[in-house]
Amino acid sequence: MYFYLILLYILIFTQRFGLNKDFEKMFIYIAIPLAGLAITQHFTRNSILPLESANGQFKVLSWLFWNNGMYQVRGYSLFSNAVDFGIFIIFCLGIMLQKINLRLLNSKNIFVIIIFIILIISAYSTLTRNIYIGVMITMLSSLAYRKLKKMNILLVLPLISLALGFLISFSGNIIEQSSLNLSNSASLGIRQEVWADIWQKLSNGEVLSILFGDGRYQAEAGNKIASFLIDNSFLQFIAYQGIVGLILFVYLYFYILKNALGRPKNALWCGFYGLLVAWPAMAVFNILVPQLAILTLLTFFIDKFSIIGGIKND
Repeated sequence: MYFYLILLYILIFTQRFGLNKDFEKMFIYIAIPLAGLAITQHFTRNSILPLESANGQFKVLSWLFWNNGMYQVRGYSLFSNAVDFGIFIIFCLGIMLQKINLRLLNSKNIFVIIIFIILIISAYSTLTRNIYIGVMITMLSSLAYRKLKKMNILLVLPLISLALGFLISFSGNIIEQSSLNLSNSASLGIRQEVWADIWQKLSNGEVLSILFGDGRYQAEAGNKIASFLIDNSFLQFIAYQGIVGLILFVYLYFYILKNALGRPKNALWCGFYGLLVAWPAMAVFNILVPQLAILTLLTFFIDKFSIIGGIKND
């Protein structure tokens, strides 16, 4: 967070912007140095920054990727892991996609395309397949957001995304046989074993545990946080808050989605919608609720200021 503050200080003193229009540019201004750092981390095979604090309270997780007998450094930039960084880049990619106009190859549009390519390379540097899935879905859904006028179709896309996530979760053999350098499906197999174990424990418990969650999971996570990772947002809701909690979250998700589609179309909402559509597929493989909550609050906060006129520059 201290690094973020440094970037914000530089931005504030070098740019005069209002929240009503130019705030979306702030995401991109911050994303460029963050993406450059991630790309440097990956291609130089050097983390560059400290990986943990002196007291051990902060630690960068999963910054190394084992591939074909050698370690590779994941681009994580200033985040605590490559997944969190990738989600931020996905959000920014949706914003940039709205700004690209292939019909006008002027200097401004070429600059936008260059930034878009930098963000794509930084997403690749995460060496995280879930981020790759999110990038592809976000790009497709953001294009649909630009072109389609029927809200009903845009509301259905997250369900297709969710179905795709579950389909991929059962395709370990296909992944193993692919030609991608990230084709090892061992991590997927580990996840599937954890999911099966958690579901078995829930099934053997009382009905109330399935409906409202089981406190023992929080207790286990508190005692052995490093070895207790469900890595599935939906299963996490069932384990922590039960079926009732999952239903409430799904209602909240579609409430947010419908409100987002009801706003005037612009780059900020394009990025947010792209992330919303990609989220169900990605949530099958990681716990991504905090990231979604932060970007949701931030996006609606910015939009609130745009409605009331924002902060005027003197």
